[in-house]
Amino acid sequence: MKFTYFVLILALGVTACERRTGQDPALYPNENIRDRQTAFKNIGGDMTLLSKAINTSGAIDINKIKQYADDLSKHAKQPFDFFDEKDKGGKSRPEVWLQRPVFEMERDKFIAAVERFNAAAGSGEIEQIRATFAPVGDSCKSCHDTFKMK
Repeated sequence: MKFTYFVLILALGVTACERRTGQDPALYPNENIRDRQTAFKNIGGDMTLLSKAINTSGAIDINKIKQYADDLSKHAKQPFDFFDEKDKGGKSRPEVWLQRPVFEMERDKFIAAVERFNAAAGSGEIEQIRATFAPVGDSCKSCHDTFKMK
């Protein structure tokens, strides 16, 4: 019985190592790039959940929207910790570093839009929620158009 558990734990460990080392080194040359991509995927997931909750044809669940907005607010700043000079690459265009003040302005606009949206979600007013959600998506798109590889 103990041997079976040992083999199972060993297999899980090997699988975890394979998943990490099996990533495309051109896309994730260092851990910060991988962490940045993971953080952006979290934001994308939050945005998808919010879009479905806000644009539902059924009953709107304000509590879900509040929770998803809170998650988005927690995730919004995370990827920007991984844009040091040594973290070039991944899906980020060189313009991130060549146009740093513009990139930082886009970052600040995104974070401010998320904060306004989170405050609106906290109010529970669906019209306010809808009015402040669109600018968050617009901010994502604006940054992607300039700074993300297609």
